[in-house]
Amino acid sequence: MGYQQPGTNLVKPALAISIIILFLLSISPGIIYAQEATPTPAAQPSPVPTTAPLAGQPSLEDLETGKDIPFSYLGAVDTVLNGPFDTYFLRFSTPANWKLVEGASITLHLQTDIVNLGGTTLRTELGNQRYGAKLDVFFDDILITSHPLATGDEEVTFDLPLADLQESPNTGEHNIYLFLDAAIDCQIEELSTVVIKADSQVDLTHTINNPVPSLAQLPQPIFQRNSIIPETATIVTPNQPTATELSAILTTAAAFGRMTQGELVLTTIPINRLTQETAQNANLIFVGKSEALPWFESMNLPATVAQNRFVVDGMQEIDGILTLSNSPWNHARFILVVSSNSDEGVLKAAQALSGGTLLTYGGKPNVAVIAKVDTNIQSPPSPADRTFADLGYQDTITIRGPGPRSFDVTFYVPPGFIAASDSYLDITFNHSSLLTLETSVLTLSLNDRSLGGIKYSEETIAENSMRFSIPARAVLPGTNTLTISTNHIVDDYCQDWINDVFTDIMPSSLLHLPL
Repeated sequence: MGYQQPGTNLVKPALAISIIILFLLSISPGIIYAQEATPTPAAQPSPVPTTAPLAGQPSLEDLETGKDIPFSYLGAVDTVLNGPFDTYFLRFSTPANWKLVEGASITLHLQTDIVNLGGTTLRTELGNQRYGAKLDVFFDDILITSHPLATGDEEVTFDLPLADLQESPNTGEHNIYLFLDAAIDCQIEELSTVVIKADSQVDLTHTINNPVPSLAQLPQPIFQRNSIIPETATIVTPNQPTATELSAILTTAAAFGRMTQGELVLTTIPINRLTQETAQNANLIFVGKSEALPWFESMNLPATVAQNRFVVDGMQEIDGILTLSNSPWNHARFILVVSSNSDEGVLKAAQALSGGTLLTYGGKPNVAVIAKVDTNIQSPPSPADRTFADLGYQDTITIRGPGPRSFDVTFYVPPGFIAASDSYLDITFNHSSLLTLETSVLTLSLNDRSLGGIKYSEETIAENSMRFSIPARAVLPGTNTLTISTNHIVDDYCQDWINDVFTDIMPSSLLHLPL
């Protein structure tokens, strides 16, 4: 039996609180140097960029307009497409409350050449003329145009299909897909090459659409993966937080660290150091009792605050509350409130954010009153086994055509849940017998993490199923994206049946994901 000094049980809580305080002071010196006055925020202060742009890259202010964003900023480099068929894919995200409007477009800077079998460029012989090859341009999987290519340098602009885009729910995730169709190469016995320049641009002219944000979608809209806008948030604390409030602050920070895989940049500031500039430019997460955060009454929260106290029917003194709303100072930003009229309630709210299934209040998706936190939830919100049909993909997914292609399947995981170690995907598929089996493949990735691949063979032509293990770390809170990629290789791209090669993914494919 170990020896215990008298009084140890009293020292440990004090030591724990001291460690918490030291940690917070290390990330937020402002808690020490608190001032007495709390400024009242002015309505709609002028925006001030908080991030200096890199050389040749857009500033934060330019990014927030969405105008003329170069492909290079989205991670692209000059890319060569080789005929007769080739593809190009670019993925990025915008704030989910952006609504694209007239003027949104893609501008491509192209350099097209025709090379003979000896490697000689024929541009000088042909001049700058269209010769039969085309570039299919897609935005969010919607065909914008089939652009006939001309030899030489070319700059072309295409308007985005706003009417078609508005028919689909806006998650903020977008993609640009280009398909080079140079079947003419088979007739002239030459090879087309098209360079997609990295200084090509996408113009995301937009207005701010303000649907009611949902707590069930966290970490969105506070955090959006692959966002063109640098993802930052500021935790606003009381000037002199109690030990319980400090615990709630750490719990909230840890929750967002886990939900975003550490990609969200979090800073901490006491409320008397919250400036108009910060309020204008940052997503804000208020953590603390209502009386210690006196800005609430001026913020138009979706729950009533009067005399620095929440006044909500049925809410008890020890209940916590979570609210999520657009910022009153910048509608492109959001405010999450983790609060209560009591210390105990604040901690409940933080614990519910971190590990519970949130039950929203009064039919409002942006308000949750926390009377109890069940840390031993036995029933996850979704069944462990879901087919692609259950996820909304009732029809067979057909990936058709030569070269690299991909298709995304999405599913949702609520905040507070993680995947079990025995998670897996059973993918059921078949493919065309016209493919060159030795080099054609299917690969899978989840949230850009590779799950593995399948090399095609005689056995995989007929419908069959293969299992892929899913690492728990690959499954994220919120919307998850499973990308199914194929590379259809054929011996002769000049056959009439070239566009008929395919891979079929069956709706019976099974996602086993115990949460």
